Amino acid sequence: MPGRPAIACVDKDNRTLHAWSRSGGAVRLRSRSRWRGETERTRAEGLRPVQAEARCDGRGVRRVVEDRRPGDHPAAALRAQLPRVPARRVPRRPVPVGRRRGHRGRVLERLAGVPDDARDGRRRRGLPQDGRPRVGDHRVRQRDRLTGMVSMSSTPPPSRLSVGAPNAPDMLVPFARRAEELGFGGIWTQDTLSAANFSLDGLHVLSYLAAVTERLRLGIGVLYSGRRNPAVQARELATIDQLSGGRLTVGIGVGLAYHRENLAALGIRTDRPVQRLIEGIGVMRALWSQSQAASYDGEIYSFSGIGVQPAPVQRPGPPIWIGARAEPALRRAVRIADGWTGAAPVATDDFLQQLAFVQREMDEQGRDPAGFTISKSVYVAVERDEEEARRRLIPAFERAFGGNPVYDAASMTDRVAVFGPPDRCAEQLAKLFDAGADELILYPLYDPAEQLEAFGELVPALAGASRP
Repeated sequence: MPGRPAIACVDKDNRTLHAWSRSGGAVRLRSRSRWRGETERTRAEGLRPVQAEARCDGRGVRRVVEDRRPGDHPAAALRAQLPRVPARRVPRRPVPVGRRRGHRGRVLERLAGVPDDARDGRRRRGLPQDGRPRVGDHRVRQRDRLTGMVSMSSTPPPSRLSVGAPNAPDMLVPFARRAEELGFGGIWTQDTLSAANFSLDGLHVLSYLAAVTERLRLGIGVLYSGRRNPAVQARELATIDQLSGGRLTVGIGVGLAYHRENLAALGIRTDRPVQRLIEGIGVMRALWSQSQAASYDGEIYSFSGIGVQPAPVQRPGPPIWIGARAEPALRRAVRIADGWTGAAPVATDDFLQQLAFVQREMDEQGRDPAGFTISKSVYVAVERDEEEARRRLIPAFERAFGGNPVYDAASMTDRVAVFGPPDRCAEQLAKLFDAGADELILYPLYDPAEQLEAFGELVPALAGASRP
């Protein structure tokens, strides 16, 4: 258009000069040295050059040089001969409700049914506001592709299989990231008191993994009640829940009796372990739900007006699963916990009997199965054939449980492990799902990285396993 200044810029190579018309087309004019000659000739003829607009379209332009009116421009004739390309109109993408800012965005969020506390909590904690799945919730946010509106569905997590984390520090990050890529639902650590083998503190490992994962649930199985003060433990667990954006699951139990002698020698109270478990859970829940001025009245712990920060992301707190085997402990888990987790050293037949008892207790106590999770840890070895897997498992169990006063390491391979080709392992794990298990946590006993890849074959194989 006559009368409007053109735009002339020097490219990154500091030599080639381009001119942009108002329609966005680019014309390569000539080398920089020749352009200088044209500019000097213009000045000699008494024509006043016009400074070009200081704009850049991101094509590697470095600086702007002088230009003249398009009618007097040396390349005006050349530009006039070029075909005019109409500008392409790009449709504006609708902004999802959760990302609209200001008063108008808040109004739209209210109309979409997003509660004020949820919106404020997302912004305060820096959580996703664009419809990504809310971690720590088995529901998934779904976005309408036309309107951008976000709704909640009861879609289950990507997988009901989780995996146990290795104890090697240099393997933690690649192992967790690969588990997430393979589609596992969570990663778990342990709270062991044994000094027979090298092990990392389970809670610190979860804090570490929270920073390098985005979707995996983070679980610990199981914390020994009474080993930590419940108020301190509540703060530690809430911190991990904050760091992970609400992905924590807490396993807790009374622990095995042979550990208590060592704990007592260290000055840790070990009397009344069951009461300490019950009240410890009550203290944590009170502090999580009443962070400013909590109160609790028990036989061992009693306080009022005490607050602990931070509050967990999951409200009223992270789910608590009790590890138990005996019938009184199983009955207690149904009564006070959010779930029950079976130990890996428990044989499948024993677990199925315990599961049947738990299901009867849920009926008698009126517990909704949808609000009570049943899980089990399983030692798994995937190899080409059963004999190869057995050959590798026997020494692995001896290293892990040799000298243990409770478990017989020599018989554990055939008694508690699932091993063999992928199809055989998937078949045995499917039986646990069919019986009523909601989640299985697979623990490798050797070659964690290689076994993780083999476990990955089980994820799609068990994707259609029946739910209770």
